[in-house]
Amino acid sequence: MGGHLSAGDTSVDGVKRELKEELNLEVEEKNLEFIKTIKRSAKYTPTYKNNEFDDLYILKIKEKISDMVYQKEEISEIFFVPYNKLKEMVKKKEPDLLIDTFEEEIETLFSYLDNGGKK
Repeated sequence: MGGHLSAGDTSVDGVKRELKEELNLEVEEKNLEFIKTIKRSAKYTPTYKNNEFDDLYILKIKEKISDMVYQKEEISEIFFVPYNKLKEMVKKKEPDLLIDTFEEEIETLFSYLDNGGKK
């Protein structure tokens, strides 16, 4: 899930807004754990270069997926995947995953989880 910040927003403001818009979740900052900022640059045309900072967070909640109402214009479906199954899906480069686009985020997430939630 991702979004862009408005002037004056912190990345936490953006995360909370996107979670509300896309999953109808209202979360408290204490449930968000910052993992890492990833700096990215892409040159789309000879005159257009996109520089961005992507802040990666872990959200810790007890809500059930069945209780979430997701924005169908932005999310096709949500479902639970056990961690080892997710790692296998990434390793096999399952076509429904945006692995190439978010490779550093995925590696960072797996490293964090494999180290017991330690950076």
